[in-house]
Amino acid sequence: MNLKLLATSILAGGLAAAAPASAADYLAVRPPVAPYGQPTICSDNGVLATIDHRFDYTDRHLLHAGLDVIDFSNMRETAWRPSDETHLIERHYCVANVVMNDNRPHTVFYLIEGTMGYAGIGDNVEYCIVGLDPWHVYGADCDSVRTPFQ
Repeated sequence: MNLKLLATSILAGGLAAAAPASAADYLAVRPPVAPYGQPTICSDNGVLATIDHRFDYTDRHLLHAGLDVIDFSNMRETAWRPSDETHLIERHYCVANVVMNDNRPHTVFYLIEGTMGYAGIGDNVEYCIVGLDPWHVYGADCDSVRTPFQ
């Protein structure tokens, strides 16, 4: 093989690897979501931060209760529905304990929907804290984000 051609191909390969990733590249290299039974998806810091951030907004603008999430514990997956012919969206159903600044424990149910983030990039998180959904947006006792098999 020509040495000049070899050097050019190595340089081109190195430049391609250093190029910034586009949205299409992100979708191609997106790591798989953890399978059912593994706690990683439900205890993911990004997921928990999303719940915390959204609850802060909800309390400031709707509840006006002065509550703030202090800590999450006992995060666990209660069900996993993979995407298939009849269910096009992969879903992980989770539950955790939440301590608020009122030092009272609460239960939070949350649902992680694969590839349902903004413009189909990333995951979407829907959550409901039992007793803190006065308009029953997620049904009585957060039914719509609980495990659908219960």
